[in-house]
Amino acid sequence: MKKKSHLIISILVVIIFSIFTVGYAALSSDLNFFGNVLIMRSTKEIKITAVTLIDSKNLVSGQIPTFSNTQIDFDLSFNSDVNPKKDQTYYAEYQVTLLNETYYSYTYDTPTFNLQTDASHQSTVSITKTVSGINVGDTIAPGAQVIYTIKIEIDPTKNDAPYPVTGSYITNLTIPTTGQLVGSIPAGSTGDVTNNQIASFTATVINSFASARTFTLESTKTDFSVTNSTGGAIGNFTISAGETKTVTFYVKNNIPSGYVTSPQNLPIRMTSSGLSNQIIGSVNLIVPIDPNLVDTDPPVISNVTITQSTTPYNATLTWAATDDNTISSFTIITYKETSGSFSEVSRTTTAGTARSYNLSGLSESTYYFTVFGTDSLGNTASSTDIANATTLPGFATCSSNITFDWYASVTFSISNMTAYDSNNQNITNGTTTLLNQSFFI
Repeated sequence: MKKKSHLIISILVVIIFSIFTVGYAALSSDLNFFGNVLIMRSTKEIKITAVTLIDSKNLVSGQIPTFSNTQIDFDLSFNSDVNPKKDQTYYAEYQVTLLNETYYSYTYDTPTFNLQTDASHQSTVSITKTVSGINVGDTIAPGAQVIYTIKIEIDPTKNDAPYPVTGSYITNLTIPTTGQLVGSIPAGSTGDVTNNQIASFTATVINSFASARTFTLESTKTDFSVTNSTGGAIGNFTISAGETKTVTFYVKNNIPSGYVTSPQNLPIRMTSSGLSNQIIGSVNLIVPIDPNLVDTDPPVISNVTITQSTTPYNATLTWAATDDNTISSFTIITYKETSGSFSEVSRTTTAGTARSYNLSGLSESTYYFTVFGTDSLGNTASSTDIANATTLPGFATCSSNITFDWYASVTFSISNMTAYDSNNQNITNGTTTLLNQSFFI
């Protein structure tokens, strides 16, 4: 009878384990996380999970200490059968397993040892503590398991064994300020956004920061918006530290009336203040094609006129345009007459709804202009009339005042003349200069 009971229990255990295995696989598939995903227990603890004695010398009791999440309590006693007892070796070395089940990365800090002997040995027994396999400043990542050793050694100076050692070791850990927001959308999420419908979707977000964060979801295509349930702004979500949260968002169709498209794959972006934006997945949107709704009517371009500018080689082109869809751009084709025929010399595209364009850099010639308009659906048409104009020639002007300076030089002289002074002496000496003067006039 007992064998049959054991068989039934074994079968039940196998069935339950299989259910949990399939359930975990389904959960992993449903979450469809991008990158590495840690499935951790909901207790969200970092704790010591095992303490094992791996080596000792002259340890007579205390081989199995008690421990809690971050503390180990020791009650050791050392003795030796060999004399002199003070000259023997005494130590106990333990292997410690530390497991981080949280979403945080912890930093290992300097541990606290509160170890002492009894009053009768305080002046004769020194205690040495050594931690190996982990260093101060080491990071213990989410889901990581760290194994290290603690060695407690004494050095007595008297032969008064046994030597007791009691107290605790405390693991000191801190949480860095860094963390992550990780998001996911279930694979194959599909919604219908035809006829102004709003499709509903869900996303799962994990916050590994040590504090609460806010985030929002955005569309990556202008044809669609991420909204709330009524089609309004979605706003922000708040997620607590270490929380895994599932949120509902909605997608609305922004495609203009008459515009049709094939089914769309829409990537969804998650944003949070101070963090980089990330694509957390995509949704499939149903937008059926109805050939009867396709707009094939191009814009109507008319009243193309050209106005000459007072500035040489410049002109202004204007026109009128109508369309049942938004006009996305105009293209101006400029022609120049060559031997009685038109030849295209330039093509200028101007976006938006402006109905004029300033032309510059023209040469002295007769030009002809045609305007093409393209609407948001890609329908294009040209103007039925062609404007023409002959550019004004250029000319030179001067507004400066010019001053001319005239220079003159005058010299008077007498030659071939005989002269006498008052004593009747001959003072003739070639040519005599009477005036030599230069001046401006």
